[in-house]
Amino acid sequence: MILSWLLMQYLLSASGADTFYNVALYKPAFQSTLYKDWTSDKGNDGGTRVAEKGGQCVQTWPFNNSWWMVDLLDSYVIKSVVLDNRNDYLGASTRLRNFKIDVFNDDPRLVSTFPTVSGDICYNQTEPATNGTFTWNCRRPLIGRYVRIIMLPAEILNFCELQVMSPLPTETSEFKVYKKQMLNTTAMSKVAVSSCAVF
Repeated sequence: MILSWLLMQYLLSASGADTFYNVALYKPAFQSTLYKDWTSDKGNDGGTRVAEKGGQCVQTWPFNNSWWMVDLLDSYVIKSVVLDNRNDYLGASTRLRNFKIDVFNDDPRLVSTFPTVSGDICYNQTEPATNGTFTWNCRRPLIGRYVRIIMLPAEILNFCELQVMSPLPTETSEFKVYKKQMLNTTAMSKVAVSSCAVF
């Protein structure tokens, strides 16, 4: 525990206190149930339209402990989350209530008590949210890989975008996500094989 705290303090001081990155963008996302075609990947696809009718939002069925979760693919210092709620009409935005956002080091779906197992709590709220964008600071910076938002009673989980803000950027990759686009005419690199070994 002390080692984790010291590591977190070092990472925060070494990274610059005022610069934060969305480390959830395009990462693998999962949700408890699927309503129509509002899939889990729409919760962290960078989409700016915050109306479910525009096809940019996440929605589950109203079962107990409805949840959405992102795998950050590595451990990060998590300072806050930014959530875009629905704004097409007020009745939909107020569905977001009685929820918590928690952080795990390991995949909580592997725990026998999932989804009721609880991680490190970043934020919780009982009152209904309104439409708009909200920034919720964790009570303290947390270190983790999995970030989950979960409804506590039997409610619909419905939101349009969730960003996980960290002082450490995501590792750069040669591969980028281009959704619903065809590859252009740029040729792929050719690999030359000079010799082969036979065993």
